[in-house]
Amino acid sequence: MDRRPTLITLGNFLSEMGDYDRAEKYYNMLLREFEAENSEDIGVVLCGIGTVYFRKGKYEQSLKYHEQALEKLTALPEIHLDLGTAFNSVGMVYSELKKLDLSMIYYSKALEVHYHILPDINDPLISADLNNIAAVQIQTGDIQEAPENLEKVLQMKLLVFPADHPQLSHT
Repeated sequence: MDRRPTLITLGNFLSEMGDYDRAEKYYNMLLREFEAENSEDIGVVLCGIGTVYFRKGKYEQSLKYHEQALEKLTALPEIHLDLGTAFNSVGMVYSELKKLDLSMIYYSKALEVHYHILPDINDPLISADLNNIAAVQIQTGDIQEAPENLEKVLQMKLLVFPADHPQLSHT
């Protein structure tokens, strides 16, 4: 069994748990290994490091790693789901930096990738993309489009969750 996906998962788990230093350690170990063999997984690891910096509030460093991830992922011969994740991550960074025009561009690119790859248009990733787009629309005062996107998100979530599920309160 290839240990790399397991170590990527471990890095993701540590990052989710708030153990950023250990997550970064595993990601950097993988990054060195992947760079030596020019692995297609470099983009995923760079995205993981970018997420660690995002969660630490180091947005400029986060942006640097996410942009490197995008460079690697867009160079792949096929469109991967990870590309949508990377676009979304860059959108999140720009949103935190209050560069909402750029945030909207990257959220829209994430949505485009997810629509292209995912077989179900009600997939939670598509719902999250639309929710992020609506959040930017609200911040920029686009009161025409935001309610429409939020309604789509709500309808998607109602297909998955019961009406009293806490997840619906995030819409």
